[in-house]
Amino acid sequence: LGGNANLGRHESRFAAFKTALAQKGLKLDPRYTTVLGEGDRAEGSEAIHSMLKHARRKDFPTAFATYNTSMASGAALTLLREGWKLPDDLSIAAGDVSHLSTEGTFRITSAGTSPDKLGMAAARLILAEGIHEEGFTDLLLPAPLIIGDSTCPPRAAAPKR
Repeated sequence: LGGNANLGRHESRFAAFKTALAQKGLKLDPRYTTVLGEGDRAEGSEAIHSMLKHARRKDFPTAFATYNTSMASGAALTLLREGWKLPDDLSIAAGDVSHLSTEGTFRITSAGTSPDKLGMAAARLILAEGIHEEGFTDLLLPAPLIIGDSTCPPRAAAPKR
């Protein structure tokens, strides 16, 4: 479930996701893919709603990955309102880490660099003495997998609704 379609980082994340699937011998089914203009909770809700019309299909996914934790949160809240049990009926995971991954009563499973740590690293670079105007700095930050409440081990198929 993708968002922020007009930003370059969306395309980079989406390409990396498809590459990771291919390395595991998996292919992304375009019927279960949606890309929206924004990456917020409302669009997470809209994105999962567009998928639920396929829920009775035999090949309906057992999990969805979202562009970010905001979209994952919106999708999860929508599923819960619709009567789905997360993660028993369907898992949701996000492609970044935010407070929605680490705080609250329902934490979103996610993988990626913390926006706070990224911001601190950017500030250190900007404030560092001797910055070269034309230079670029490569920065490598940890991208942990944070297991939350929104995922469980894979199953053979999602429950039919």
